[in-house]
Amino acid sequence: MLKTTLSYTHLISLLFFTFIGYIIYSANTGREILFFQIIEYIPMGDKLAHIILIGILAYLLNIMLGAKTFKVNGRQILLGSFIVFGLMTVEEFSQMYIPTRNFDWVDLAANYLGIGIAGQITKSKYQISN
Repeated sequence: MLKTTLSYTHLISLLFFTFIGYIIYSANTGREILFFQIIEYIPMGDKLAHIILIGILAYLLNIMLGAKTFKVNGRQILLGSFIVFGLMTVEEFSQMYIPTRNFDWVDLAANYLGIGIAGQITKSKYQISN
């Protein structure tokens, strides 16, 4: 039973990671997809999308890695959150060099907020203390 649950988790995670990749690819190439049109009509939709999507990404990666942590100055850091933090930082700064994109500090902060929320949920679920 546990293996079946893990395989569903892996499948859902793979599909979600692919969805995030498609969104980034579409934005980088200037493609207008339905997702972008939907969030345009939601107040603060872009920022909410960053918080929710990147938060889910961090949560799923944390789960996939079994909530693995490492210590920095005595504080437990989730490996999955750390990886997503690094990737999203690079992705946001890379937008400075992509003609169809615009770097935005608020988008970066929204990504970090989503990662932070996901980290707290993961730590709570796995009873990890700082």
